[in-house]
Amino acid sequence: MSTHRVSASAITIGVMFVLGALLTGIASAAPGNGNTTAPEQYAIVEFTDSPVAAYTGGIAGYPATEPLHGHKLDLASANVALYASYLHLRHASFQAWLSSNAPWAQVVREYSLAFNGIAIQTNGNSLNALANAPGVASVTRTGSTTPRWTSPSR
Repeated sequence: MSTHRVSASAITIGVMFVLGALLTGIASAAPGNGNTTAPEQYAIVEFTDSPVAAYTGGIAGYPATEPLHGHKLDLASANVALYASYLHLRHASFQAWLSSNAPWAQVVREYSLAFNGIAIQTNGNSLNALANAPGVASVTRTGSTTPRWTSPSR
């Protein structure tokens, strides 16, 4: 396995952890009146298509977008824009599938540059239907958003 592939995998895993922490932190900071029903829950759905930063080609009409080793992703590149639009269409297709097969799932974020997936609010529902959806590589629950207020140590 090349160093570049290991780096891309490490970045993807790191992004997933950060996304989970952000989603939990954002929801924890939401004001409330203390009267709560079931806790909101979130999940990260990873798609099978490569993110823009790791796409090496292979789909007819969509040239590779992965930057050469040591170079940055050129966000202004026509190839990047083209492949990003392809991923946008794939996300829209998944959201149409969600509307029919898991209407309880609410998309709260979309990701396509370093990670190709979405964050959804699950409202406590099972993720089994999502795991078998077309184009889904994995579904990971990020946990409950029960507020966890902490104060800094002084």
